[in-house]
Amino acid sequence: MRHSIGRARNFSSVKLALATLAALSLAASASAISVDLVVTDAAGSGIASFNGNSVTVTEISGTGSFTVDVQLDIGDAGASVAGMSLEFDTDLSNELNVVSYQELNWSLVNMMGTVSRTFTQLSATLASSQESCSGNVATAGCTEPPPPPGIAKPPQEGQLYTFEAATTGTGPDNTTLTFARVVFEVNWSNITSDGDDIFSGFFNAQDGMFDNGSPSASAYCGSPGSNPETCEGDVTFSNIAVNKVPEPGVVPLALLATGGLLLVAPRRRR
Repeated sequence: MRHSIGRARNFSSVKLALATLAALSLAASASAISVDLVVTDAAGSGIASFNGNSVTVTEISGTGSFTVDVQLDIGDAGASVAGMSLEFDTDLSNELNVVSYQELNWSLVNMMGTVSRTFTQLSATLASSQESCSGNVATAGCTEPPPPPGIAKPPQEGQLYTFEAATTGTGPDNTTLTFARVVFEVNWSNITSDGDDIFSGFFNAQDGMFDNGSPSASAYCGSPGSNPETCEGDVTFSNIAVNKVPEPGVVPLALLATGGLLLVAPRRRR
């Protein structure tokens, strides 16, 4: 009997600990910020389909562009300062070009019809930007002037450093807002099905985020430019993949191969 009571108490302690951890997890997630990259539009003969975080281009050559909204999903701790960056074509394959980009302002209008909160860009331009290059063509926006004949242009990844916004009062909380918007053009001949191609994160020394408390005491990331690892659990980021439609016949052949294996397997057992 004593053993059963001890087990019951231990079980209750475990349940209490799990409940506490769950509550802390929910509180942390409610206070955190997530940076979501969302494909909101696409156009052109080279685009086969798109959804929230991926774009698929056609197997047949074509042109195309797509729009990415950078959204901030802000919890109850709010945001008084936000700065983050994008990198693309980090594999140096020059799959994408930037057509345009913009930072977007946010404001909250109260019941009286007046603006009660704002979250606006600090400068009219980004801290820096560069186009991606594969290293073998004179791509517009790459290192200039062009290299001498016979010498390859050095490859480079694409960068859009730093999208930012801030407020002098209380910033947004418990809301999702569109922080920035970027339009990309696909370089169809360079597209490969290699996973993610556009990345969000703290890539620049000016990047970082603060909540609505005092920046010196209540920060998501300590200070702008802090190592992303120190922000784990407070700020999360998403990516976007741009891939090609599977070649015709690849999927049917794969299914046939799978079916053949299923047929062969029982015979071997016999």
